[in-house]
Amino acid sequence: MWSSVIPFVAVTLVLFFVPGTLVNLAGGFRPLSAVGFAPLVSTGIIAVAAIAGQLVGLDWGPIPIVITTIASIGLGLAVRLALRRLGIVGRTLTADQQTRLHPGWPIAGVLIGAGIIGRDMLVILGSPTNFSQTFDNIFHLNAVRWITEHRQGSALDMRMSTGLDVPAGFYPTAWHDIASATLLSMGVMDPVRATSALLIVVCAVVWPLSCMLLVRRMIVPTAVNQLAIGVLAASFSAFPYLLVGFGVLYPNLLGLCLLPAIMALGLDILDLSPISTPAPAATWAAALIGMAGLGLAHPNVALVVLDVVGVIMVVYWAVPAVYRAVRTRQWDRPTKVKLVVLVGWLGAAMGALKVVRPPITAGRWANPRGLLDAIIETASVSPLEATIVLVPALLTLLGIVVSIVRRRYILLVLLHSGLCFLWFVAAAVPISFFRDLITGPWYSDPYRLASLLPISALPLAVVGVDFIVEKVSFGRLATLPRAAVAAAVAVVLIATTQFGSGKRDVVEWTREHYEIRTGGNLVSLEEYELIQRLPELVPAGDVVAVDPWNGSSMAYALVGTQTTLKHVLFDATENDQIIIDHLSAINQLPEVCRALDEENVHWVLDFGNVQLVNQIINPYPGWFHLAVVRGFEPVASEGTAVLYKVTACG
Repeated sequence: MWSSVIPFVAVTLVLFFVPGTLVNLAGGFRPLSAVGFAPLVSTGIIAVAAIAGQLVGLDWGPIPIVITTIASIGLGLAVRLALRRLGIVGRTLTADQQTRLHPGWPIAGVLIGAGIIGRDMLVILGSPTNFSQTFDNIFHLNAVRWITEHRQGSALDMRMSTGLDVPAGFYPTAWHDIASATLLSMGVMDPVRATSALLIVVCAVVWPLSCMLLVRRMIVPTAVNQLAIGVLAASFSAFPYLLVGFGVLYPNLLGLCLLPAIMALGLDILDLSPISTPAPAATWAAALIGMAGLGLAHPNVALVVLDVVGVIMVVYWAVPAVYRAVRTRQWDRPTKVKLVVLVGWLGAAMGALKVVRPPITAGRWANPRGLLDAIIETASVSPLEATIVLVPALLTLLGIVVSIVRRRYILLVLLHSGLCFLWFVAAAVPISFFRDLITGPWYSDPYRLASLLPISALPLAVVGVDFIVEKVSFGRLATLPRAAVAAAVAVVLIATTQFGSGKRDVVEWTREHYEIRTGGNLVSLEEYELIQRLPELVPAGDVVAVDPWNGSSMAYALVGTQTTLKHVLFDATENDQIIIDHLSAINQLPEVCRALDEENVHWVLDFGNVQLVNQIINPYPGWFHLAVVRGFEPVASEGTAVLYKVTACG
């Protein structure tokens, strides 16, 4: 029953909104802004708390989060006081105060988006026990349990795939830290429900809220466009739906849901917003903590800020003033500052583009589209499996035309062009030095780059909505109250975006990735049923040998049974390699029994060697023909999935 997920959702909401709101209020944000930017700041606080707590020997859980929140509040108050003494007071003058728009309108817009996306997420998940049947989820679900079980959530030392005694490298764990913090706060162990709750909150609440923050800093808010933002946040099939299905790229998903919020702060810092005046302490604090959160959610998203969004914003902000100074030979102090920031930012961006990238071999994705297909999918904001939802696509194109003709929202057009260019290179440019140079830091992965398009398309679509409302004569509707007109527009948008085949198809495509069924890609129905029986069959403390490529390592995530391996990418020990290569030679090679005994392995979970994740041929030669090898006693089976007890070692 979905009611069992409600407590997980409630605790996740507390984690996203309480720490960030308190810190934002301490920094000087007004209440609405403090709540709006809370998820961005809370993500940074939680991810940093996991690192700091582990460095000082604190077990991961609510206590490091509370301590880090209190420290951040103190820092925010200190910076605010220092700025006040320097005469740099500042305050947030919200768009509502300038336009006298009731704050209920943006709240209503976010609630509309939350309702639509929340409904979609329930359809996609199908059941509280379902989970993503994709490659990366082998790591994600196991990592949530591992962090919860070992009370270690540092992104600088994620040892699940290396072993507790072996130092590990960096892995962005903000997603897993939040899910594990939910479990530790509740005192339960259910990675699937915690992950489902986090998915619902991030997509249905954080995403439309972030979109609201961005659009309200670029476009004068009206009752109509505030409701339109909520509907449009749920109308582009490319995000969040594409990443919910593909991968599954949960860390990227979290980072991209927060990206519009950090863009909004960037507009405030550069004073590019025509309708808000930022509070210096709060804005800078939120931006710095938020960037830490983005980097610890996924560095790919932080790199988008540095190398794409940030470059465009800084160039737009600085170049006109520098150009005028060059022409007139009059350099005032603000222009000199802009020149220094421009040169410094471009230098940092170029350095990051060169340094922050995986090996080329890890990013050699084949081109998924030809030139014409890529152009069509870019124009329709519907790349790859993202089906075309016609109305938001047309509104985006209209918004581009209106912005160019009126020369009013040129920055929006530039931002959209930059993100479209990044996706287009990954999708249509042949593998080459140029493609590696531009998109290599993002693995040249068209899926994660395709998901960027709605972030810049949505504000342009809002421009299109405003233009239509402005130009179309409503006849008698013109005499109706503002609330009635806004409601009518919202209803029309919902009717034309949520019930067509485009939206239904992408939800159905995503749902298929979460269904536990016979022949499932990661864990089939029969394999799932066998996993559910393991706690009754395998004594606590015993370890089960698994092949993570066929989904058997999900026994750890789903029921807590200890497994030899928990992800397909790991640092193999000598014993691991012996089991992988020679398990079926247990009667001929004494070192196999030695390895099993040293690892306390008395069981083998065999899910077969045919249908594997990502269609990769099984790289585990020691697992073939176990059914006919003496010394493996079948204990339980469901379909072709078998649990063996190792009896060959005496």
